[in-house]
Amino acid sequence: MIAYLDTSVVLRHVLEGDKSIQQALMHENLVTSELLWLECCRVLERHRLIGNIDDQNLVLARQRCRKVYDGLGRIHVTSSVLARAAQSFPTVLGTLDAIHLASAIIWTQKKEQELIVYSFDKQLNTCALALGFEAPLHSL
Repeated sequence: MIAYLDTSVVLRHVLEGDKSIQQALMHENLVTSELLWLECCRVLERHRLIGNIDDQNLVLARQRCRKVYDGLGRIHVTSSVLARAAQSFPTVLGTLDAIHLASAIIWTQKKEQELIVYSFDKQLNTCALALGFEAPLHSL
C-alpha cells in the first residue's frame, strides 16, 4: 500500500505540533506531490506576514517542513497530472486539491497499488473517499 501525504498534515505538525503525521510516517511507501513544498512555503510566509510567527520561527518551520518533504517520494507536477486535474471529479474540489488527487491517481495507476490519503482537508478527503481511496483523517 502507498500512503499519500497532503500539505495539511505537514503544516498541522509544524505549526501546531499535531502528531497525526506519525500515522502516515509508519508507511514504507510514502509519497506526495512536489506541490507540497510550495504550499508549505506560502502558508508559512503568510503566517509571518500577518504576525503569527516571527522570522526566527519562520526559519525553523521551513526547516521542519523541508525535513519532512525530503523524506518523501515526490510526484512531479507533469502535464499528465495537470490534464487529469482538469478533468471531472466525483465531488467539489479546488484546484490545488485536484492536483494532489490527480498526482495520487496517476501514481497508483503506475504502481498498481492501493492508496491511503492522509489529509485534514475536508473536500480532498471527501473526494478521495469517493474515488475509493482510504482517508483515515477524514473524521478528525
